[in-house]
Amino acid sequence: MSKITSKKKNKERLAPKPSTLRKIHILSGNQCAKPGCNTVLVNSNGTFVASVCHIYAAEKNGPRPNNKLNQEEKRSPENLILLCNICHKIVDSEEDKYPAKLLKKWKKDREKVFSEIGSSLKKSYLNQISDERDYFVNRPLKNLNRYIKYLDRNHCSHSIDNTEVKELNTYIEKLRQLTLNDRSLLAKIVETALSMPKIPEGEYGINIHPDDLKVLRINDKPLSDYKINKFAKTLERHELGFLDHEYAPKLRILSPFYYMGWSDLKAFALDNSKDFCQYVSQLDFIDLEELNEGAV
Repeated sequence: MSKITSKKKNKERLAPKPSTLRKIHILSGNQCAKPGCNTVLVNSNGTFVASVCHIYAAEKNGPRPNNKLNQEEKRSPENLILLCNICHKIVDSEEDKYPAKLLKKWKKDREKVFSEIGSSLKKSYLNQISDERDYFVNRPLKNLNRYIKYLDRNHCSHSIDNTEVKELNTYIEKLRQLTLNDRSLLAKIVETALSMPKIPEGEYGINIHPDDLKVLRINDKPLSDYKINKFAKTLERHELGFLDHEYAPKLRILSPFYYMGWSDLKAFALDNSKDFCQYVSQLDFIDLEELNEGAV
């Protein structure tokens, strides 16, 4: 007879799901929910010493019964509270003194504290995350008059107008999408290519064999083929260059626009006593513009 009773009893009660137990434990702060009780729920040895208490009884004849709830509702997180073993025995044996309404308040007050802590930690973490691009927000160039005057002084033919100003602004925005590290690497690759006598520069950009880049070092290590390939894919994704395998492998770095090749920009930088890498790494193209003048 006792076996039959035991089977019926098991059918009436469903154990809490592991996900439910994890949730209520996270919100417990590892402390008994009864106000004034400082007993931990998991001790220093990692042993779970708490009791899972049902606010409304899990069984028909249990403390604080509520026959309107089904078995799933009875084992839901909303109906469970974590107490130490002693407090659990007390609230279940003195249910008149500890009604469901009171246990709900304990649960709400305790979980509110640790929900807010979790929310604060999340906000704190998000506040630590910044967008690197925000540090390099340059206004669009209005003209290229200083660059034009430089070309005219050096008898370089050109027909720069508003179209080229827009092209350069578009190019700068593409550069801004790269990380500072990638922009710095891009600048160094171009500078390295310009320093080599046999590196060809076409009308659309500069080409350099990956092996010629092995002279560059990052964190005191030579630039690897893996890094070059990965970097080339980044450039291609942002329409700034690509790795050309048609004849021999060549890393092509596209120039800002037709009348501004990399050697032109390098020469302009020297003429203005400026570090060439600043243009690319810091997005500092403002000296190409002549202030207080309209568009070209």
